[in-house]
Amino acid sequence: MGVPPAVNVYPLSNYTFGTKEPKMEKDTSVADRLARMKVNYMKEGMRTSVEAILLVQEHNHPHLLLLQIGNTFCKLPGGRLKPGENEIEGLKRKLCSKLAVNSPSFPQNWQIGECVAVWWRPNFETVMYPYCPPHITKPKECKKLYLVHLTEREYFAVPRNLKLLAVPLFELYDNVQRYGPVISTIPQQLSSLFDVKKANTDTETLTRNKDTDEGETADTDTDTLTRNKDMDEGETADTDTLTLTCNKDKDEGETADTDTLVKEYEG
Repeated sequence: MGVPPAVNVYPLSNYTFGTKEPKMEKDTSVADRLARMKVNYMKEGMRTSVEAILLVQEHNHPHLLLLQIGNTFCKLPGGRLKPGENEIEGLKRKLCSKLAVNSPSFPQNWQIGECVAVWWRPNFETVMYPYCPPHITKPKECKKLYLVHLTEREYFAVPRNLKLLAVPLFELYDNVQRYGPVISTIPQQLSSLFDVKKANTDTETLTRNKDTDEGETADTDTDTLTRNKDMDEGETADTDTLTLTCNKDKDEGETADTDTLVKEYEG
C-alpha cells in the first residue's frame, strides 16, 4: 500500500485577515435558491460548482476555513461555474471573489490541488449524495471539492457581511446536524487520501500586537488577531475549541454567539 501524499498545514498565526466590501447572497432562503437553480437548469442544464478545502493549524490540530452567513449557516468558499468554464480557473475566480484582496499589491496565486470529493444533487432538493443514484439520468448539480494548498504566508480579505471561521476537524467529524453531510465528511476524506502534517515553523501560537493599546486596532486596515488575555499561553477555553475574535462590538474576554468558532473575523 503506497504512502499517502503529505499536505503542509501552516499555523493560523501565519496569516493576515482583513475585510472588503460586502458580498451579498443572491438568495434569501433555501427555497429561493432552489427556485433559481431550477430556472438556471432550464437555460444551461446541470449546475456545476466547485468549493475549496483550506486548512490551517491551531493547537496542533488541522482546522478548516469556513464562511459563515448570518448566525448559523456555514459553507466552503466557492460557487457555481460559468457554462463551459474550467473547474480550476473557476475555483480561482471564486476564491478571489470571496477571500482575495482587490488590489494589485496583493496578488493571489491559489494553488489548487487534488479533487477530494464529488457530490451530486439528483433533484431540486437540498439532499446531495457522494454518488449519482443509478436511476437518475439528469442530475441537477455536480459539486466538486478541491484541496487548496496554502503557502506559508497569505492575506485574506473577507466580505464585511460574512465571517471567516477556522473549525477543527474533530468538530466537523460526523456533525451532520450542524454542518451538513458535505462538510462533516471532509475529515474522513482527508484522512483516506492524505497525510496531513504540521509544517516546520517556529511560529505556532497567536500573539497580541504589543504596538497597539488595549482595544485599539493596527494602523493599517488589517487588524491583528489576538488571544484572550484572561488565558495564559497554551491554555484553551472551557470548551475544546478556542474562540478568537476581532469583533469590536464585543468586550475583552467575551466570546462569540456560537460555541464552535475557533477563529472569527467580523468587520
